[in-house]
Amino acid sequence: MTFSLTSFFSGLCSVTLFIMCFGFILRHKKAYKYFRTDALLLIICLIFIRLLFPFEHAHMIYIPIQKVMNPLLDFFNQTHVVKLLILLWLMGSAIFLIYFVKDYIHTEYIYKKIMKQSQIVGYRQSYPVYKSNLIYGPCVIGLHKTILLPEIDFSESDLNSILAHESYHIKKNHNLIKGILNIICCIYWWFIPIYFFKKYIFLYLEMKTDDSIIQNLDEKESFAYMQTLIQFRSNPLRNHSRPIFLQMDLFLITESIT
Repeated sequence: MTFSLTSFFSGLCSVTLFIMCFGFILRHKKAYKYFRTDALLLIICLIFIRLLFPFEHAHMIYIPIQKVMNPLLDFFNQTHVVKLLILLWLMGSAIFLIYFVKDYIHTEYIYKKIMKQSQIVGYRQSYPVYKSNLIYGPCVIGLHKTILLPEIDFSESDLNSILAHESYHIKKNHNLIKGILNIICCIYWWFIPIYFFKKYIFLYLEMKTDDSIIQNLDEKESFAYMQTLIQFRSNPLRNHSRPIFLQMDLFLITESIT
């Protein structure tokens, strides 16, 4: 494997195309019904691989676009331009990573504060469930395998749906995936398509969660689960279901029923 400007630019072009296809499939019901969420996972893996390893491979085939690539290569082959852009890239990445780490530390502080005023109410698939008056909606914070619920008396049906949803997020390490994606966004802060990819990934994780849960439910249970989704989306407190100190969304909060 070798690295070159050509491989780097071609990698960004292929990633952009993959992100466009991924977004199109998610946003169009007719397209989405022909794809399993597992098939979409393949597109996600390809995007991650090309972003993390923008190298030339012996078996890769490149489509020559000389009218575009030649002027770009001529421009970037100027030593002073390359050095300046690399410096800006590194400085920007460092700033974003510092904010990322700062937000993570603050989130951990808030989590500990919430846990001190929380009461355990049970378990779901070995994951402890707590209630707290410091949150407005069910959530999982950070990498902690703990489900947090607000001080609300949920119906048995709603509670089962919420816990199933949150448990799946924990089981599949969705917050870890979000954390890795946010780190990639810090590195490629200048690459605009990456922010669309982040939005699509969050949507995909919710769709994957709901699809997986419904597959294991009968018709009556599936209807109850969908009713819970609709109820939370239309809830007037929906805009406040995330504590104000986690509004930044740089790291790791998975809301229930997004």
